[in-house]
Amino acid sequence: MSQNLGRQIPEPHEASLEHVHKESLSREQQQAAVARLGLRALTGIDLSVLMHEALTTMVSGLGAEYGTILELRTARKADIPCLETSR
Repeated sequence: MSQNLGRQIPEPHEASLEHVHKESLSREQQQAAVARLGLRALTGIDLSVLMHEALTTMVSGLGAEYGTILELRTARKADIPCLETSR
């Protein structure tokens, strides 16, 4: 027999439930943002406009102060910023 029989299962802390709820909303919002960007890409929008929208979405979604998209260069050259934004 298990020694846990008759022991009460502790109730989850309200604070941790709130954190899980916020985290799941955040994931839902992130997935919705990615879906919106995907739909915009399918419309044939100019790539530079789409990249700016993606960067702006990322910065605001993560609560970051700024963001940068780097252009990948060959191994001999350094990556260079090709788009930057801030809140």
